[in-house]
Amino acid sequence: MKRHVQYPGVRKWSGNDLLELQSEGLSVADKFFSQYGDCIICGCQVTDDGISAGLVSIDGMVLPLAAIKTVEVFPVYLVKAEEHFQREYADDVVRDIAVKSYAKAVQAQPESGGYIEITEDGAETFFDKLQATWLADILKKLSELKNTDKSLNDAITLLQKADTEAGKRITALEEKMPSYLDHIPTVDDGGYGIGVEVWTVDEYGNKTFWKCHDNTEGAAVWKRTGEGSGGGGNYGGAVYLTGQTDFSKATIIIKEGYLQ
Repeated sequence: MKRHVQYPGVRKWSGNDLLELQSEGLSVADKFFSQYGDCIICGCQVTDDGISAGLVSIDGMVLPLAAIKTVEVFPVYLVKAEEHFQREYADDVVRDIAVKSYAKAVQAQPESGGYIEITEDGAETFFDKLQATWLADILKKLSELKNTDKSLNDAITLLQKADTEAGKRITALEEKMPSYLDHIPTVDDGGYGIGVEVWTVDEYGNKTFWKCHDNTEGAAVWKRTGEGSGGGGNYGGAVYLTGQTDFSKATIIIKEGYLQ
């Protein structure tokens, strides 16, 4: 990377110096994102009727996208566009002094050149491609290790099997863990296992837990649980501690924090 310096004194600057300073930072961004092809870097999210502003990489160049307020028909295609700024030079000839490169949306799919297709569900992002590349590299390395040594091959096979079984266990545990629900559960919330709990938050920040007692489609049954209701985590009823032999003599009632 070329870095300009200046020492005490008066340095003479030229137009090429300024262009170099501009190109150094831009070339880093362009070359980095060009590795992953045409993709959305950030933003460009599909809204109710348009697309938000963002940054994209098309044809190896990082380009800004202005917010699109209205999209009549999906999909749309983002392509590279240019805007030229001109001024009169010292020789009295009008020439470009700057070229603004940006992304714009078109309805017709381009026949040549790079573009990004955006559907109603959005488009592939830089992080999507990064994860895919990362996974492909891991699988490639595993394949190379397996072919290098039989003991490594056996170990990797065992690890993959253990990982699969562990993944199933983790998924099963996650399904049984309480989860947040943005509304009080109704008969239509039947996509949960029986015994699974969810929690809701009211306008005052109080949490309430609900347990599924029946997950029949369209007739789900949910009941409030004592844990977490009202935000204080207090159980509303009395707790009875009883012995195994004589109920009348071994009964202790804990009510409102007092033993009776």
